[in-house]
Amino acid sequence: MICTREDAGCRTVAVCEICLESIEKEAREDDDTTLHRHVKSRTCDASKPRKT
Repeated sequence: MICTREDAGCRTVAVCEICLESIEKEAREDDDTTLHRHVKSRTCDASKPRKT
């Protein structure tokens, strides 16, 4: 479900398939852009324990 009101304080996330971290999306940002920003920031760490 996507929140349609910007001022409602809604948050959406994309889940990184590499490190399984949830990354908060910026307004009107698609998943690919969010994940690219995450990997480029070098916070993506494949050695992190996988969540089960």
